[in-house]
Amino acid sequence: MKNMYSLLLLFVLQSAFGQNASWWHPAPDTNRLMTTYRTPFLLSTALISGGLVTYHQDTKEWFQHFVRSRIHHQNTIEDYLQHGSYGLLIAGQLFGQKPLHTPKGQLIYALTSNIGAVGITSIIKELVNERRPNGGHLSFPSGHTTHAFAAATVLYWEYRDSNPWIAYSGYSFACATGLLRIVHNRHWINDVLVGAGIGILVPTLMYYYAPFPGMKWAPAGKAISFYPVYHSGGAGMGFSMKW
Repeated sequence: MKNMYSLLLLFVLQSAFGQNASWWHPAPDTNRLMTTYRTPFLLSTALISGGLVTYHQDTKEWFQHFVRSRIHHQNTIEDYLQHGSYGLLIAGQLFGQKPLHTPKGQLIYALTSNIGAVGITSIIKELVNERRPNGGHLSFPSGHTTHAFAAATVLYWEYRDSNPWIAYSGYSFACATGLLRIVHNRHWINDVLVGAGIGILVPTLMYYYAPFPGMKWAPAGKAISFYPVYHSGGAGMGFSMKW
């Protein structure tokens, strides 16, 4: 796993510096922060604050009992739901929608956002070493929830201007992931709230500061498409991607 993350980071850095890109933009216009980015920043702050408020043992045990006594579900489908936003990111392009970046740009933003968010969560997990509801360790914050909300936030920024329905739809997967972590007794409510806050905050910072500015990522248009292929032996489907 560590080798995989090392390769992903190497790809990101090579893509950035391979085109003579500077590492980071100067500080963006604060007016843009207040108009475009204010709500996600405030939401992430509220979620993290809510997680700290509910950190009290009696509070989170009460909420755990409240949820699990009303919702009964056995299969841990959140292992798959946490990735759902990336499926929507690709599906939108298949149906002709226009995300903010080309697939290469989306990949790099998704990788840096998730590595950053999950990395922060992992560090906090090790430092706090909170007991899970089921008796395990490393409960706080929730890694599944962090990843799910980071993916949903990447989807949001990619489609925010072109298709709000797609932009917001990823949060349904993210919310379901967080709820099911509680239902399946893997996490407390404070784990989920802080994980969600980190998952929103880190990608928003990435899109706000717009790293690797030297890379020219035009709007992708219909960057991914399928088309029929016919030949003497039969028929099939071809695949095309504007990288």
